[in-house]
Amino acid sequence: MEYDQEAITEKIKIALDELNKFNSDLAHDIAFHMTDWLEDMSELNKFYIYPESYNSKQVTDLLMKFLLHAPNHLAAAHKLFTKEPISDVFGVGALE
Repeated sequence: MEYDQEAITEKIKIALDELNKFNSDLAHDIAFHMTDWLEDMSELNKFYIYPESYNSKQVTDLLMKFLLHAPNHLAAAHKLFTKEPISDVFGVGALE
């Protein structure tokens, strides 16, 4: 599955603008952090749909790529959107 990053980014900016809580630069930054990793998500989605098509190396490579890229963007988007820091809700030392 391929995602239209430009359309998604624009829709996020419009939605944030309608909230009247975010200036244009902040809306742009949130949209960026919510979309920069879409290619990684697309690859992960393909694996989730067709897990039998992937060997163990492909799975671990895919996980590594996703986990190195997406979480930091999500943490940034979370902070910018909510003004709250992320927390280690599962108690696994994720912030250490």
